[in-house]
Amino acid sequence: MQLNFKKDYVFRVESERSQNGELYARLHIGLFPKNKALTFSTALRRSLLSDIPALVISDIIVFGVEHEFETLPGIQEPFFDIIENLKKIVIAHISEGLEFFLSNPGEIKGFINFKGPGEIKAHDIILPSDFFCVTPDQHIATVSHNGELIIGLKIILMDPNRVNQINKYGITQLDNFKLSEVFLRKKKTTKKNQKVLNLNCVPNPVKKVTFFIQQLEKKQNLEFIDLEIVTDGSITPKQALRYSILKLTKFFSHYIF
Repeated sequence: MQLNFKKDYVFRVESERSQNGELYARLHIGLFPKNKALTFSTALRRSLLSDIPALVISDIIVFGVEHEFETLPGIQEPFFDIIENLKKIVIAHISEGLEFFLSNPGEIKGFINFKGPGEIKAHDIILPSDFFCVTPDQHIATVSHNGELIIGLKIILMDPNRVNQINKYGITQLDNFKLSEVFLRKKKTTKKNQKVLNLNCVPNPVKKVTFFIQQLEKKQNLEFIDLEIVTDGSITPKQALRYSILKLTKFFSHYIF
């Protein structure tokens, strides 16, 4: 294999998108002095699998439900199954750089307002124009001819390292998560029959990371990393790689003295 590392330290060899929305990329990183690539790639793999933030549905507002084990009239599935289906939805931002993942976008609100009969899918979620569902055909619920499902969604960019803090100390600020007065009047409902449920979602945008250490054929004292990354589609493998390298660089910079 003839490699050219003169221009790019990291470059993509191949990439593809699967039918379930997952993104795959194979990248080459190098060059490294002999026996140094393994040290770097081990730390990089750990960071990719545990440090990448992702958009998750953290909380929902439901009408006419007191707890997650209830059933709604006109809805085929128990509400617990609807919650599990909502947890499977992957939401992404249209940006291609790291600016969004390094920012603090705050709360993003989405809505489901569906009147039966029919099947509710992820593409029925109303989102801001710069957000989209990676798997638009993801099933949510089945509504009969006399059924109606109204759900408000709170979406946040969650850091995996802060999941326990958010769930323990209530940093999600549920008091600020309210549907608009106009929406409430339109549906002839009140805030009294709203119920806020926390979904306890854990972000896991990077599904798989594998690497191999390769040596150059003509220079045995130099090596490079053959890296494969699979994400859920909410972030590209290259974005995840850049974020992890930035995270590791920032982490180790604290120990410079």
